[in-house]
Amino acid sequence: MKDKLLLKNGFEIELESGASLFEVKVLSRTKEEMIRIWGNLTEENLGSVSMKNGDGITVATYSNLLLVCETSILQENGYILTIFNLREKTGTEKRIEQLEKSAEVYNNAIYDLGGAVSNLAREGGIV
Repeated sequence: MKDKLLLKNGFEIELESGASLFEVKVLSRTKEEMIRIWGNLTEENLGSVSMKNGDGITVATYSNLLLVCETSILQENGYILTIFNLREKTGTEKRIEQLEKSAEVYNNAIYDLGGAVSNLAREGGIV
Protein backbone atom coordinates (compact mmCIF):
# COMPACT_ATOMS: atom_id res chain seq x y z
CA MET A 1 0.00 0.00 0.00
CA LYS A 2 1.10 3.55 -0.70
CA ASP A 3 1.66 6.41 1.72
CA LYS A 4 -1.19 8.91 1.78
CA LEU A 5 -1.72 12.58 2.44
CA LEU A 6 -5.01 13.22 4.27
CA LEU A 7 -6.49 16.71 3.90
CA LYS A 8 -8.77 18.54 6.33
CA ASN A 9 -11.88 17.69 4.27
CA GLY A 10 -11.03 13.97 4.40
CA PHE A 11 -9.72 13.81 0.84
CA GLU A 12 -6.90 11.27 0.53
CA ILE A 13 -4.04 11.57 -1.93
CA GLU A 14 -1.95 8.48 -2.70
CA LEU A 15 1.74 9.35 -2.78
CA GLU A 16 4.48 7.94 -4.95
CA SER A 17 7.69 6.72 -3.33
CA GLY A 18 10.15 9.42 -2.39
CA ALA A 19 7.39 11.93 -1.65
CA SER A 20 7.81 14.48 1.10
CA LEU A 21 5.93 17.56 2.25
CA PHE A 22 7.96 19.76 -0.06
CA GLU A 23 7.68 17.29 -2.94
CA VAL A 24 4.29 15.62 -2.90
CA LYS A 25 4.52 13.17 -5.80
CA VAL A 26 1.22 11.94 -7.22
CA LEU A 27 0.54 9.69 -10.19
CA SER A 28 -2.80 10.32 -11.94
CA ARG A 29 -4.38 8.18 -14.63
CA THR A 30 -6.08 11.14 -16.32
CA LYS A 31 -5.86 14.91 -16.54
CA GLU A 32 -9.25 15.14 -14.82
CA GLU A 33 -8.00 13.08 -11.88
CA MET A 34 -4.92 15.31 -11.56
CA ILE A 35 -7.09 18.44 -11.64
CA ARG A 36 -9.43 16.97 -8.99
CA ILE A 37 -6.46 16.37 -6.70
CA TRP A 38 -5.08 19.85 -7.39
CA GLY A 39 -8.51 21.37 -6.76
CA ASN A 40 -8.58 19.86 -3.27
CA LEU A 41 -5.29 21.53 -2.30
CA THR A 42 -7.08 24.67 -1.11
CA GLU A 43 -5.94 26.87 1.75
CA GLU A 44 -8.86 25.56 3.82
CA ASN A 45 -8.01 21.90 3.17
CA LEU A 46 -4.31 22.53 3.79
CA GLY A 47 -5.16 23.99 7.21
CA SER A 48 -4.81 20.53 8.76
CA VAL A 49 -2.94 17.73 6.99
CA SER A 50 -1.64 14.35 8.08
CA MET A 51 0.67 11.93 6.34
CA LYS A 52 0.04 8.20 6.75
CA ASN A 53 2.35 5.36 5.84
CA GLY A 54 1.30 2.32 3.83
CA ASP A 55 0.04 0.63 7.03
CA GLY A 56 -2.32 3.55 7.75
CA ILE A 57 -0.27 4.87 10.67
CA THR A 58 -0.03 8.65 10.95
CA VAL A 59 3.64 9.55 10.69
CA ALA A 60 3.34 13.35 10.52
CA THR A 61 0.79 16.12 10.99
CA TYR A 62 0.95 19.65 9.65
CA SER A 63 -1.13 22.80 9.86
CA ASN A 64 -1.32 26.04 7.93
CA LEU A 65 0.24 24.75 4.72
CA LEU A 66 0.39 26.56 1.40
CA LEU A 67 0.60 25.20 -2.13
CA VAL A 68 3.64 26.90 -3.64
CA CYS A 69 3.61 25.38 -7.13
CA GLU A 70 3.00 22.23 -9.13
CA THR A 71 4.77 20.54 -11.98
CA SER A 72 3.13 17.88 -14.13
CA ILE A 73 4.96 15.48 -16.40
CA LEU A 74 3.18 13.27 -18.93
CA GLN A 75 4.60 9.74 -18.66
CA GLU A 76 5.12 7.36 -21.61
CA ASN A 77 2.26 5.18 -20.35
CA GLY A 78 -0.13 8.17 -20.48
CA TYR A 79 -0.21 8.68 -16.70
CA ILE A 80 0.60 12.09 -15.26
CA LEU A 81 3.24 12.50 -12.56
CA THR A 82 2.55 15.69 -10.62
CA ILE A 83 4.80 17.19 -7.99
CA PHE A 84 3.03 19.58 -5.63
CA ASN A 85 5.35 21.76 -3.56
CA LEU A 86 3.86 22.55 -0.14
CA ARG A 87 5.27 24.58 2.73
CA GLU A 88 4.17 25.74 6.15
CA LYS A 89 3.05 29.36 6.51
CA THR A 90 5.66 31.62 8.03
CA GLY A 91 5.12 33.30 11.38
CA THR A 92 4.56 36.61 9.60
CA GLU A 93 1.90 35.09 7.32
CA LYS A 94 0.13 33.61 10.35
CA ARG A 95 0.17 36.97 12.20
CA ILE A 96 -1.18 38.84 9.18
CA GLU A 97 -3.98 36.28 8.86
CA GLN A 98 -4.89 36.79 12.54
CA LEU A 99 -4.85 40.58 12.13
CA GLU A 100 -7.16 40.33 9.13
CA LYS A 101 -9.60 38.14 11.08
CA SER A 102 -9.52 40.55 14.04
CA ALA A 103 -10.09 43.54 11.76
CA GLU A 104 -13.16 41.85 10.30
CA VAL A 105 -14.59 41.24 13.78
CA TYR A 106 -13.96 44.87 14.79
CA ASN A 107 -15.47 46.21 11.57
CA ASN A 108 -18.62 44.14 12.11
CA ALA A 109 -18.88 45.30 15.73
CA ILE A 110 -18.52 48.95 14.71
CA TYR A 111 -21.17 48.50 12.01
CA ASP A 112 -23.56 46.89 14.52
CA LEU A 113 -22.90 49.65 17.06
CA GLY A 114 -23.55 52.32 14.43
CA GLY A 115 -26.89 50.71 13.58
CA ALA A 116 -27.89 50.53 17.24
CA VAL A 117 -27.03 54.22 17.82
CA SER A 118 -28.97 55.22 14.70
CA ASN A 119 -32.03 53.28 15.90
CA LEU A 120 -31.84 54.94 19.32
CA ALA A 121 -31.57 58.38 17.74
CA ARG A 122 -34.61 57.73 15.51
CA GLU A 123 -36.64 56.53 18.47
CA GLY A 124 -35.70 59.59 20.47
CA GLY A 125 -33.58 57.65 22.93
CA ILE A 126 -30.58 59.95 22.57
CA VAL A 127 -30.93 63.42 24.02
